[in-house]
Amino acid sequence: MTAADPASGAPDGEILLHSLALLAPCIVPALELAGVRSVVEVGVEGASMTAVLRDYLDRVDGCATGIDPHPSPAARAAYAADRRLELIEAHSPGALTVVGRADAYLLDGDHNHWTVLGEMRAIAAAAPDGHPLVFVHDAGWPAGRRDQYYDPAALPAEAVHPHTFAQGVRPGMTATGDGGFRGEGAFAWAIDEGGPANGVRTAVEDFVAEAPRFRWAFVPSLFGLAVVWAADAPYADALAQHLAVWADSPLLGALEANRIDLYLRVLDLQDALAHAGVGAGTRLRDENARLRARVADLEARLDEVRTDADAMGYLKALRAVDAVEKVARRRRPGATLRQRIGALADAAAVPERIDPGAAG
Repeated sequence: MTAADPASGAPDGEILLHSLALLAPCIVPALELAGVRSVVEVGVEGASMTAVLRDYLDRVDGCATGIDPHPSPAARAAYAADRRLELIEAHSPGALTVVGRADAYLLDGDHNHWTVLGEMRAIAAAAPDGHPLVFVHDAGWPAGRRDQYYDPAALPAEAVHPHTFAQGVRPGMTATGDGGFRGEGAFAWAIDEGGPANGVRTAVEDFVAEAPRFRWAFVPSLFGLAVVWAADAPYADALAQHLAVWADSPLLGALEANRIDLYLRVLDLQDALAHAGVGAGTRLRDENARLRARVADLEARLDEVRTDADAMGYLKALRAVDAVEKVARRRRPGATLRQRIGALADAAAVPERIDPGAAG
């Protein structure tokens, strides 16, 4: 599986749009309406949203703090290049307790109920009478009603649902299964969807239920965006009007459902091709092994034939010698072939006698 370059805003050969930066047309006007000058960004990933924030902060002379336990080299470089930006390499929500109060927060870190609810509580505690504006990414499918864990061991055991790193998820299927949208080892899904304390959207709803001075809206695009604000904020009415064209939009919801469906079809095709390739590779390896065994068997049989041929040749030679000896015995009984050959050699060595009569 691959994901689009978030900074480009276009697939550029890759197939999954997922960056919060792509929702800048919704987020930046909201920041302006709220008069935001200080921002906390939880989960900086490739720093694509950081680039959007820098452009905004240039206009308002603001500052930003990033929180990420494992920032990418691009994120480190982006934060190091601007004195208005501070990067804290730590886990959230713990890191939020040391950041202090800010005007706005962008939450795009670990997408599970315990983390998000803890982040929302920390934000509210930092400004008990304030009016923070909070954007929570991945409040829609697949993490809206199902926890996603990058490092489940880092969470309290009681906060972690039974989960799997190997299986994937599909819309409309409450349990995980083979294929589908999965992390391939990078993250785990809660095995079951829904129920108490499960998912990002559930965390937002639970927070608003326990802190009724807050309101929230849901933008059904790019895995879902929850926007949370204080009902008594001076910008509340203007923000609600701005969000009216985004929140719960049937068009955006239909486009998102179609986008996810098409993406899952691509994954299914990739899986089918991979399975076919593995099958072909297995058959090729089996055939190669069979042919190697056949060659080894033929070579062994050839060696046997050669050995038999050598033995047959030797036997034929012995039979030939025996036959010659039998012939020799018939001509001179009792003499062996070797004896007859020896006699011939002796005869050849004696000088020819001269007949005295012939000389005259």
